[in-house]
Formats: sequence, structure tokens, C-alpha cells
Amino acid sequence: MAIIESALSDHKQIYFEIKQYEPNPTLRVRYEAVNYQGLYQDMLNMDYINDEYIRLEEAILTAIKRNKMTKFKFLNAPKNDWINSEVINKINKRNLLWHQYKKNPDNTEIKEQFRKERTKTFKYIQKTKNEYYFKAFKNCDGKSSKMWQLINNLSNNKIKHNFVPSKLVEPSQGTITDPQAICEHFNIFFAEIGIFLASQLPSQKPNASTNSVQPNNINKLTKFEFTTVEEVKLIINNLKSNSSKGIDGISVKAIKCLKDPISECLTNCINRCLQEGYFPDSLKLAKITPIYKSGPKDDPGNYRPISVLPVVSKIFEKIMYQRLCSFLNSNSYLFQGQYGFRSKSNTLTATIDLITKLKTKIDQKHVAVGIFIDLKKAFDTVSHDILISKLIELGIDASALQLLRSYLTNRFQVVKIGQYVSSPKRVKCGVPQGSILGPLLFLVYINSLHKLGLKGHITLYADDTCLFYFGINIHSILQEAQKDLDLLQTWFSRNLLTINVTKTNYMIFSAKNKKIPNFQPLTINGSEINQVNTEKYLGLTLDNRLSWKPHIAKIHSKLSSLLGCVRSIVKCLPLNVRYAIYNTLIKPHIDYLIEVWGTACKTNLCKLQTAQNKLVKVLFNYNYWTSHKIIYKETKIMNISQIYKYKTCILIYKILNKDIHSRITFTKNLDIHKRNLRRAHHISIPKKITLYGEKNIRFEGAKMYNSLPNDIKSCQKISTFKKLLKCHILEDSQ
Repeated sequence: MAIIESALSDHKQIYFEIKQYEPNPTLRVRYEAVNYQGLYQDMLNMDYINDEYIRLEEAILTAIKRNKMTKFKFLNAPKNDWINSEVINKINKRNLLWHQYKKNPDNTEIKEQFRKERTKTFKYIQKTKNEYYFKAFKNCDGKSSKMWQLINNLSNNKIKHNFVPSKLVEPSQGTITDPQAICEHFNIFFAEIGIFLASQLPSQKPNASTNSVQPNNINKLTKFEFTTVEEVKLIINNLKSNSSKGIDGISVKAIKCLKDPISECLTNCINRCLQEGYFPDSLKLAKITPIYKSGPKDDPGNYRPISVLPVVSKIFEKIMYQRLCSFLNSNSYLFQGQYGFRSKSNTLTATIDLITKLKTKIDQKHVAVGIFIDLKKAFDTVSHDILISKLIELGIDASALQLLRSYLTNRFQVVKIGQYVSSPKRVKCGVPQGSILGPLLFLVYINSLHKLGLKGHITLYADDTCLFYFGINIHSILQEAQKDLDLLQTWFSRNLLTINVTKTNYMIFSAKNKKIPNFQPLTINGSEINQVNTEKYLGLTLDNRLSWKPHIAKIHSKLSSLLGCVRSIVKCLPLNVRYAIYNTLIKPHIDYLIEVWGTACKTNLCKLQTAQNKLVKVLFNYNYWTSHKIIYKETKIMNISQIYKYKTCILIYKILNKDIHSRITFTKNLDIHKRNLRRAHHISIPKKITLYGEKNIRFEGAKMYNSLPNDIKSCQKISTFKKLLKCHILEDSQ
């Protein structure tokens, strides 16, 4: 607005601008859908297809193409998704009464009508919002990523979408801006990174003594057992329906729809491949999507390749995986210190085994040195020739070996960014990313590492490698560690794996009152590696005193950041959804490895407990003055100390019943005395010297387990044990 003085008149001219409202246009979007009923009928009536997979694939693609249909959907102007025609009608009726009341403020009848309509409209809006968000959260299927998207929409937070690069910088080509050229460059980079890293290693030939697994009694696996129609159908049923489809365009939903018509034919195709040792080429083409990590966005090295393989490849691989895994496990070929991608094994078993041993040694007045080795693109640099030789040494031969060689070789990939797709590029090394069989093959590749005769205690989680050394004298410990590092560097080089020296760290663990003298730092290839006081390992932040203070601080920060989001959305959420939010977004932060860090002192845990109290109070709409005991009792949610006891007792139960892969052992009194005495189900508790021995699952965990009633400890099923244990812990707190 502006006021202009005029010499022609005493009046002032007033200018102002009124912006004309332009409604957002309604967009009509075209998309392709599949008539699944027609697809099913077409495949049901198809002629018999022989046992060549390529013919079956062609028939499926032809049927999908025939039953594709074009649909349209209308994208209206942005508005809250819960607003429907009934809500709009009620709002309009309320507003009409409001205008009537403003014109006739003395009319008590209109005033009363407006007041009633306002209340009815408010209640209806709340009911509609609750129903909408209840359905929306239910459709999240417990997936935190979907739930976070919904919460961001509710709390008006900006959702971070995957960044699509508009340019890349390449030293030899300069700046690349063409979208198709960007796809091509990404594809070349991802396909050749393994070869490039291998070329940078010192020239060393693979040595049988460093690569050989050399089992005592070699049992042969000459062929994979044939599959059955029932097994194929079971695998199809277990596929996730919302998984992305591969470059062939066949979705999981389509395969599930065609399960009955194609199962027998698909079984014959797979059995023929198992017999002849051949993996179909069309199943070896991967679709790669670059996902931005961090750092400069024009550097392809700062993107993670997310690989999607054809759906049928997952079915075929699952059959191969089950047979290869059964062979390796039945012959105990895999190293016991390997916790990655194995049944009954996870990050909990890896960390609890390591920390238990570490605390036991420190309790015995020892000093410990932990080395955390980082490998560059380990899965991408696997040599196919070396992997095949390792499979041969394990006793895999004939058609089984031929099939695995066919699976590994002649693989191609394309990069897809939006509507742009690169040309296929051959992948000459690495295990297939996004595959079912790839991780198991990597375990075979790295398995012989423990055969080097290293002095350190090795813990592996796939490619995450750490070694621990214990002793009284720090100098002798570091000498052993340096010798092992030299051996490891040679072994990794011969196996074409590259140590990332800048991200490889070591830490010295000791009691608080233990003084560490000056020492010679550790090196790899003459480069000094970093000594740190904290290290993130498998999502757990270790510190050199095992106080867990840095780890708890990170959890506290995550919980505190959730408080604002929860406060902004909680009013419109029904009770069921509030529990879903707690179990999906809050509880996992507390639960993760609490069996390990839950031994922290009360001072550190107190801050975390306060954060949990605030979240539960806000989420379940309790006022500020309500007692925490009442809140946890009414919501039946466990606090941090209760969660620690619950999870630790479950872990001990699993270890005792051999339901989990762990190197920790417990001994029951029943096993010692062979008599069913009153304390027969109690665990024998070891002696402890310091607080490190006391804050150990062998001591503190065993005492908690022993305190449980015998009817809980004697449960035969884990489900019954969990149910009774939770009831006992909640009742015990009242």
C-alpha cells in the first residue's frame, strides 16, 4: 500500500494491490496398471511351456503386456487428506450459522444453534481425523520409515527425499550435466570400483596357505537337491509384496497372482538349472539406484548403489541358499566368530560375546587393545576366481560348483535415475548386491581369515572385523597386535581386499585406576592408525572405560528429538496408534543392545529414564503432575531398568537352550549336582573382583535370572517364557 501527496488537491491518493486468488489446477495423471484377474486367466490357459526359463519369462511378460491398462487419477489442490465432503458440509453449515449470529447477536436461538453446530463439527472433525490416522498408521505395517513420513506430514516437517544429482564432476571429463550421461557415469563407477581398488593393491599372488580352509574331513557337495512345487509356492508366499520390481518389469504381486498357474513350470525350470549347473542370464541383470550418503553431491563416490534383482532370481537364489547353507552348517565350515548373515546370530550376540570377554579380562586386572578394521567396498571387490577356489576347497564340486560359477559370472547392471536408464555394464568382480546368496558367499570368501594363527581374539560381522588382545604388559600386547596387523594386511592384499587405513582405529581398554605408559603406535603399511577413546561398532558406541556414557548420550539425543514431533501430533491420535508410535519409533532406540549397555551406572541411566518419562507422558496425554509409576502401570509399558531385565533374561534363556549362536556359556546347578534340588534351575555365579566383573552378564545377568520364579525358568517354549516374564516384571514393580 502507498500514500501519494498531490499538489492539485488536499486529498491524498491511496494505492493498494489486491492479489487475485488463483486456485491450484487439478492435475490429471496417467499411469499403467495390470488387470490381475485377466493375467491369471491368460496364464491359466497357456500352452505347456518346456523347462527353459526364458520361455516362461517370455510368456509372463507377454501376459502382463496384454493385461496392462491405462488409468487416470486426479491430483487435487493440496489439502488435509482427512477432509471429506461431510466435513466440508459441516464446516460450511457452522460458518453459515456464525454469519447469521454476527448479524443478529441478540438472537439467542441462532446463538444456541451455532454453539451446538460448532460442538458437533469439532467432534466430527476429531472423529474423522482419528479414523483416518488410525488407518494410515495401520497401513505402515510397523515400518518406521513409513511411520516417519506420516509423522512428518502431521507435524509439518519437511520430508527429505532422495537427492537426484543434476551434475557430476569427473577429473578427465569435467562437469557432466546431461541426465543420460550421469546415469552412464554412475554405472561405470559402480561396476568398476572393485577392479580399481584391486589394482591399487601391492602385486601379490594368492597363496594356498592363506586362502585354504582345509577342513579335516572334506565332504563333497556335487549337486544341489531338486526343489518341489510346494517349496517354490512357500518361497513365493514369503516374498514381500511391496518389494521393488527388477528391470524385467515383473513385480512380486504379479508372481503371487500367478503362483498356481506357473509353480509347476517354474519348478521344472529351476530343477533343470540345478541339474545342468546354469543360472539364467536374464536373472543376472540388476537395476541400480544411487542413494546419496554425505559429502559433495557431485562426487559419485558419495552415493550408495541400491541394487534390485528380478523377483524370480530371489526364488531361485533362496533355493540355492538353503542347500549351500545347510551343507556349510552341517560340516561346521563357517568360523564360530562370524556373526553376520547367520541364523540364530545378530549384532547382539556379536557385541555381548565381545563385551563379556572384555569385562572378564579387565576384572582380572588385564589391559585390552581393540583394533577395528574398516574395509573399502569389501562386497564389491571380491575376486570371482579366488571365491571359486575357496568353494572348491570346501568340497563343492561338479554341477553345484558349475551353478555357482554361472551365478557369479557374466552379470550385468544398469543405473536408473527417474526416467533415464543407462546401457548395461558388465560386473567383473564382487558378490551380487541386493541378492540372497551374495552375503553367504562373502562369508565363505572371508572365512579362512581365522586360519592365519593370529594371537588376537577375532570377532567378525560380515566385513566388520575387530581383534582384541589381552594381557598385563601393554608393550607385549601391542607387539602381538602389530604382528597380526602385518599378517592381516598380507592376507587382505592376496584376497584383493583393501584396508581403509584412515577409518581403521584402535582403542586401549582398562580400569580407571590403571595407568598406561607411553607406547609405540600401531601401523599398517607404515601408516600410523588412529588411537581413539570412543568407537562406533555395530551401532554401539564403545568407550575406553566401558561406562556407556557416550552411547547413552546418543540415545538421549534421539529420544529428545522425538519429543517435539510427538507433542505436535498426539492430540489427533487414537490409543492404538499411540502404542504403535511408541513401539515403532521410541522403543527400538531403547531396546537396541540394552543387554550390553544396560549395565551402565544409575547416574547415566537416570537421564535416559527422564527422557522416556517425558515421551510416555506426552504420548499418552498425561498431565505434568501424574506419577511415573501410575503412568507405567496404566500403559503397561516397561521402564528402562525393566526392559534391561526383560531382555537380559530372554538372552540368558536362549543361551541356556541353545536357541542363539553365542560363545558365552552358563552352567545350571542341575548340571553340576545332577539332583533336582530347590536351586536346581539356578545358574552358577562366578566370582568377581571389581565392578567390571559385577557389571557382567555372567554375574549381574545370572543373578537376575536366578531371582525369577522356577515356573518361569522351567518354561519349555520361548513364547511362554516371554509372556510370564513380562507379567512378573510388571507385577513386581507395583
